[in-house]
Amino acid sequence: MIASCNYKVQQKISQPFFNHSQLFCVPNGIVMLKKILNGFIDHPFLTSLFATDFFILLFHRPPLFFSLIMLGGLTVLCMYFGQKLALFKD
Repeated sequence: MIASCNYKVQQKISQPFFNHSQLFCVPNGIVMLKKILNGFIDHPFLTSLFATDFFILLFHRPPLFFSLIMLGGLTVLCMYFGQKLALFKD
């Protein structure tokens, strides 16, 4: 598991210009992207529903009532993935 950097600890180190431990730090954005991709890989059926729904709404332009239903489904899938992934828990 890749640990994110703790910059408060690094600031306390008494090296004025460069700290060699900064070479091994991974930005928090990459860790969050890895969590999202792992969540998509763990739920392949829901990921395919999400991608299909998103691309149909983006490129196909279905009728208004059908697009509202699909937008509701996309919102439900986004809320489910947000709950399952819990990106900001740790």
